[in-house]
Order: sequence, then structure tokens, then C-alpha cells
Amino acid sequence: MSKDITPARLREQDIMTRASRVMAFTVDAQRNASGAVIADRRELSVNIGAAASQDPMFEGVNPEFCRVVGTAWASSMIEYKERHGHYPPADQLANASRALENLMIESAADKHEGNGKAMFESVAADMRTSDGVMRQAQFAALILPAVLGAATSDACTFVPCERDEAKIYELLNVAGTKFGSFEQGDEMHMQSAAVYSQMKRLYLFPDAMQPDGTKKTFTFSMKAVEGADMPIRVGRAKLLINRRPGKVDDGDGNLYFSDKDVKGNAFAATCKVDYEKGTIAVTFTDAPAKGTELAAQVEINVEKSPSLIPVINQSMREFTIKPSQFVIASEHTVMAASDLSREFGINLSSTQFTAMRNWLSHEQDMMRLRTMAFHNVYSRAFDVALPEGQTYESWVGLLKHVVTQLSTDMVNRTRKAGIRGGFAGGEAANFLKSLPSNVFQADPNFVQSPYIQRIGTLFGIYQIFEVPAAICEQFVKNGVALGKEDILFYGRGDSIGDAGLIAGDAVPAIPYVHETNPSLVNRTTLWGSSLNELHPRNGENYFAKLTLTNAKVGSYDMLTGQKIEGEAAPEAPAATGTGTGS
Repeated sequence: MSKDITPARLREQDIMTRASRVMAFTVDAQRNASGAVIADRRELSVNIGAAASQDPMFEGVNPEFCRVVGTAWASSMIEYKERHGHYPPADQLANASRALENLMIESAADKHEGNGKAMFESVAADMRTSDGVMRQAQFAALILPAVLGAATSDACTFVPCERDEAKIYELLNVAGTKFGSFEQGDEMHMQSAAVYSQMKRLYLFPDAMQPDGTKKTFTFSMKAVEGADMPIRVGRAKLLINRRPGKVDDGDGNLYFSDKDVKGNAFAATCKVDYEKGTIAVTFTDAPAKGTELAAQVEINVEKSPSLIPVINQSMREFTIKPSQFVIASEHTVMAASDLSREFGINLSSTQFTAMRNWLSHEQDMMRLRTMAFHNVYSRAFDVALPEGQTYESWVGLLKHVVTQLSTDMVNRTRKAGIRGGFAGGEAANFLKSLPSNVFQADPNFVQSPYIQRIGTLFGIYQIFEVPAAICEQFVKNGVALGKEDILFYGRGDSIGDAGLIAGDAVPAIPYVHETNPSLVNRTTLWGSSLNELHPRNGENYFAKLTLTNAKVGSYDMLTGQKIEGEAAPEAPAATGTGTGS
């Protein structure tokens, strides 16, 4: 771990700055100078284009390029807000900003190095033509909509990525001093019940200083419990016997106890308090019985010893991950393109561009889902068959309990987040969609389709996406444990890096149009690179799988409505013997 957390702070600042810049030309630009929402589409487009041109990464760029990209991004922001009730998280906006900036910078450069050198050189040449500029605008316009529209984006934390690598930072709070429950350097997190900053302390006397039925004198010292002499505040010390507190000290080093515990046992003791060393000498009138518990309540006096004031420091872990390339090409003959254009008015190049782009988006969702399912190691099963004698409400309560327990286990592992949503296989999704509206709230925009999509909210908390059964069957066949009866839950926190999957666009999909070859075949290649990696620090802790079974004998099958029958019990063997009756 490093004590220099500057890179992480700079990353946070960069993300917030980039996100605010995107918001400026996609959201703020939807209002005019008086603050009213612009209703006229043409005026809105002009205003967004003008706002986008003010962003540093659009400096010197064709105004039409700014308008095309700005309006497309603004439309995706409006759609996201309508569906989710809020705008996208800052990391997704910053990722899109960085990806577009990478494209703009590399496309304008004269020389290129590293991954994709040849592709960037061809794109740079293409960008020097008017047609090439607008072709790039069409792809740049899709960067943010592709991120916001991906079904798996909610499970990811996005990192603005350089072309060849990305840094992941994790900030930790650590104890800067040895004090209370902490050793110097111990990690401090929100699942700790340790004592550090609170100066009022409650201590049990050490075992050697607990009553044995014969002793009358006992000594408590801060050195015995904290490892060093520590001053304690005047008028804050108390003696506790069997959890019953006595009166506070009188300020002159005297402390008295004369009371009964909850069982009626009477105790009388006098004490001398040394405020400088933090000791309490206790003398009983009669030896307390064995099993009597002695404790002291004191307050450490940091005014007397300021060096005791505890310190929290920050440390940083750094991880390096590298983006992976993706590439796909399409081909058609000049004659085929001409015939389709003449006979049906179809632009074959545009159709193939759309097909390639849609496939890349789909396969990215598949890659992310496959990665999450493959690395998941935490699983639980729940039998959804409804027992004959059980009320539906109590049965639903059991289902909610098992999901809540999975979420609790997740937050205990990650110390950052519990379940945020889940990907349900085809049969599991159908089961959830059949639940009452007070249990599962269906997405009003849901229409059954053959791709991953959001279907609603479970228990008013967890977003649920449906994974078609055909995809699940292929996953299982290829060794990825996400069956059609499974729900793969994921967690994601509020800070950058608080997720099991790291995503980011190093280079957005960029087209390269090849020259027509001697066989009169036109070829177009789409190339880019992106991050879709398991978080290098225990990313699997953010995943959990629930398998829905349907096998409880005597219950009702939720799909058929039939009672589930068990195997018939074997018949008892016929009685044998030679005994005689009377």
C-alpha cells in the first residue's frame, strides 16, 4: 500500500470534472437563458450543438459534428432520466467523455503508437475529409447511448481508460497511532465496532483483579488495559459492580460505592483515584463473592496528554488492468450494393454498419454476464413450490428473507455494498413476473424480446434483468453456471471501484473503410478496445447466485398447479413366523 493518495484524488477530480462537462451540454443546454425547458426540437438541437462546441474536446471541430454528438447524448440522458428517475452516475459519464476524447485526439494526431496504430492512422486520414468527419460523428454519437443502454452497465464501475492500460485505486482509512482497539496501520471500516476516537471508556478489570471470594483490595490501571499510563479526567471515574454503576469521583481522588446489584447483593467499597497515571485502587469492606464482576468507567484526558489524540490516515492500493481489443468486419460486393439500392432503396453499407454495431453491443453484455457468472462462488437455493398448508404471504416472506440474507452476506464480504440488482434466467424471470405487484413491480416499458432487458423491481429494492433461457442453456453448456432457473445478484457501491466488474472504453468502436479489392468486394472493419474485467481485489465478493428449485413433496408446482408427489413408500413385508394363537 502507498501513503501517497494523490493519484486517487486526481482520478476522482477528473471523473467529477468530466461528468459535469457532459452534463453541461446534455442537460443544462436543454434550458434557455431564462431557465425554461426548450420545447422546440430545432431550437433544442441548435442550443445543444452550441453548448457542445464550448467543451474543450470539441475545440476546432466541425459544428455539425458537435450537434450530432451533443443531441444524441442529450437524448440518451433524457431517456435514462425518464426510466430511472435520476441521471446516470458520474463514472459512466466520465467514461464516455474520456473515450470520445481518446478518439478525437488520436484521430487528429499525425503519428500513432501502441495498440491500434494502423487503425488510428487510417481513421486520422479519413477524418481529414468531410465525409469522414461525419462518419466519425455517427459513431461518436453512440458512445454514451451504448453505455447507458447496456443491460449490464448497472453492475459495473466505470473507469476512464487510457488506450493501453487503466489504473484502479482503492482508498483505505487506517489507524495512524496505536490506541484503543487499533494497532498502528490497522484498516478502519464501517463494520468495525472498535474503540478509537471516543475518550469515554468502559473497562472490565483484568481477570487477575476480579474477586475470588477472599480478596478485599483490587487495582485498575490504564496501563494494564491500554499498554501505557494515561491520565483520566477529574469527575468522570466510576466503579461498576455487576454492571451497577456507583457515583462519580469527588474530584479529590475519592470514589465510593455503597449500593446493591440487581440481585440484591449489597457492596461497600472506597477507592483512591490517581488522575495522572490513570489508576483506581479499590478496597471493599467485605470480600466480594467469587463471580462478582468489577468494571471501571473513565474518560481519557487528552488535554493533559495531547499526544494521545488518535489519528486517521489514508492509504491507497493501486491495480493496473489492460483493455482488450474487439474487431469485426463486414463485406459486400459492389454489384449487391448497387442492386439493393436500385431495387429496394436499401443502403447496404449502412445496414451492415448497424448490424456490426448491434452485435458488438450484444456481445459486450454477454461477456460481462459470462464474467460475473463464471467468477461467482457464493450460492444458495430456494424451493419455490408452495406448501399446501402455508399461506402465500408467509411463503413470500421466506423468499424475501433468503434474498435479504444474500445481500447481508454480500455487504459483510465487501464492506461496501449489498445487492443492487440481479440477472434472472428465463424460468426464474417468469416466476418473478408472476408474483403480485406488491412483491414484484413490473417495468411498464417491458416487452418480451430475445435479449437481456430490465423487467422490473423485486421487493421495491432490487432491479431485475431477464436473461433469455436460450442464452442460459448455452452458458451452462460452456461451463458458465447461470442456468434458466438461477438469479445472479450483483452489488455496487457509490464510490469509484466499488463493484465486482471494471468497465471502460479505451477506444470506442471506430470504422475503417477498405478500398474496393480486385474482386469488387467492399470491406469495412470496426475496431476498438475496452475494459470488462473482474475487479482485481476480491471482485467475486460482489456476486451471489440464488437457484430456484421446485421439488418440495406435497407442495404445489408453481408452473403446473399440480401437487408434487414423492416416490411411493415401499410396502411392508408380509408377516412370517410359526407362532400359534390361543
